[in-house]
Amino acid sequence: MMRVLAVALVLAAAPAVRAQDPSGGGVLNLSCMEALKAVDVVWLTGVFSFVPESDSALAFADMMARHKAMRRKYVAKLMKDHAQADGIATWDHAVVLHILGIHASPLAAMLEKLDPTTRDRLNTLGLAPTLTLAELNARRKR
Repeated sequence: MMRVLAVALVLAAAPAVRAQDPSGGGVLNLSCMEALKAVDVVWLTGVFSFVPESDSALAFADMMARHKAMRRKYVAKLMKDHAQADGIATWDHAVVLHILGIHASPLAAMLEKLDPTTRDRLNTLGLAPTLTLAELNARRKR
């Protein structure tokens, strides 16, 4: 009797349990891994592996919008890529646009303002040509 009641409760609760998003996590974008390394938070790769790839740029941008020191390192890496390859990776471009969008939204009132140099660099990067990661790696000076 108890077993039947337990099965009935599980079946009743089944519609409330969401199916896991099939695109959600497991594989980490190589551009994301490179960006995490650039800002010295490689230990977050495990966390970002649970973020769906389609949302990883926004999640990383949110982190960059809130942490000035990490944002400076990341922007410096992108400026170096832009100087060497005359463009930035498509994923990085999406991150830049998200950072600019976050700082142009009402959410910006809760964040530290971007310094003029960083804002200018982000605007430059937002207008930069996009490259695949393979093209970027091929154009980088070793």
